Amino acid sequence: NIVHQDSVLAGLTIAIDAGHGGDSEGAIGSTGILEKDINLAISSQVESLLTAKGTRVVLTRPQDIPVSMLDRADTVVNSGAHILVSIHCNSIGDASDAEAINGTSTYYRYDGYQALANVMYEKMLDLGLGQFGVIGSFNFSLNAPTQLPNVLVETAFLSNPEDEMQLMDENFRLAIARKIVEGLETFVRTHGGKGEVKAGNGK
Repeated sequence: NIVHQDSVLAGLTIAIDAGHGGDSEGAIGSTGILEKDINLAISSQVESLLTAKGTRVVLTRPQDIPVSMLDRADTVVNSGAHILVSIHCNSIGDASDAEAINGTSTYYRYDGYQALANVMYEKMLDLGLGQFGVIGSFNFSLNAPTQLPNVLVETAFLSNPEDEMQLMDENFRLAIARKIVEGLETFVRTHGGKGEVKAGNGK
């Protein structure tokens, strides 16, 4: 195999989690598009981009099937992954003004992983999405592992008509995937020398 040494991600193992799946549809846009499908599409694009850089990619949900949070966490930890990115779309539900709330956001639980959330947020803002923020101490199952830096990326609001139209656009989803990969490169370049992230032999 050719290892692409031009990327700091070459030789690393990255776990990508496509939120929801199977009978867990996630948010539903006004057009009927399902969050689970958008998450999977973006995750697949991230996988392709990372693989081309010589990165080993672990997918917690490679297809449209239900996968429990426990199984997702086990897959990530047992893979020896160096970083985990969970990909979702946000929604306000039915209670508020859907047009008023939009934008991108990232979430982390532990202060030590805030840097990854900050980097991902800045990259997502490059896409012209609105600012919903970086949220810490977040009680999401896949923000819980302490073995590796992890971040939840809520790409945009499926409940917002403008965000929804962008999420439905394959080219925009590819742009999101590219920004996630850029974020990973920036994070590893910035933090990889401190022992938090380093390539190993894997498992």
